[in-house]
Amino acid sequence: SLFTYPIESAELLALRRLETEALRRSLAAKIKHDTACWARKAIALREVRYARMDAAYSAYERGTELNEGLATYVEMRAASRPDVDLPAAEFGPAEVRRRAYASGSALALLLDQFMPSWSAKFESGNAQSLDVSLSTALGPGNECVFDESFVTQTEQTALADVIAMQVEQTRLLENFEKKPGWRVVIDAGQGEPLWPQGFDPLNVMRMGPISVLHTRFLRLGNGGGQLEVLNAEALSEGVGPHPLFQGVRRMVLTGLNEPEVSNKNGSVTIRAQGLIAQFKKASVARDGKIIIVRLE
Repeated sequence: SLFTYPIESAELLALRRLETEALRRSLAAKIKHDTACWARKAIALREVRYARMDAAYSAYERGTELNEGLATYVEMRAASRPDVDLPAAEFGPAEVRRRAYASGSALALLLDQFMPSWSAKFESGNAQSLDVSLSTALGPGNECVFDESFVTQTEQTALADVIAMQVEQTRLLENFEKKPGWRVVIDAGQGEPLWPQGFDPLNVMRMGPISVLHTRFLRLGNGGGQLEVLNAEALSEGVGPHPLFQGVRRMVLTGLNEPEVSNKNGSVTIRAQGLIAQFKKASVARDGKIIIVRLE
């Protein structure tokens, strides 16, 4: 869901940022009435936003809040650090996962105030999500209201940030393609695609409907072999419609020193800085500084 999340929607981004600001104000409030008022506003904004998204994306956010947001909360408690990282500028359009770390820990801190026994209920497996539990704990009551000028400014900033993200995606892709040095292409063709076996979800950027730029780690494989990229940039092109989980048709690395290539009886090994690839029943072709490995 992270790779198909609607990060291009300025409307959803503005709603998310208003929700985050309501959480921030709730945690900063000195009076419990105000804390509850802003917390209800955050929940209400989330309900509006989730109603405009596919259920898979709300499930992704809630799941990340449970897994990573609560881990962040436990870390805060252990370090006696009460402040959650909810910056006034919020997070970038594509920083969905990073934002869930913060929103999850914020919801947990609010549950500490309004449902002190919440952790025992979660341990028992009866609770489904932090925000629904907080909504139940808050009950009906007043919701705080943002100034119209603040809402307008948030919407304008969200639109500008989405446009800036798209410009940055184009720049990164151009820089990737223009890197001097050798290029390695692993092409699965029409055979079995390469399947994701590991990647770093905090160091990826979607470049289009089926392309993902991995900036730190990626492992792909199929019945014929495996490749691993570490501390290097790789561009994966999916079979589609999902950029990764229906399989990867093509993987490209650029800006390499001359790779070591071994081709013995159709078994191909490629080694370069940040890359090792080993495949049976493959062929290798060279075109200048481009090495193309085609999988049967």
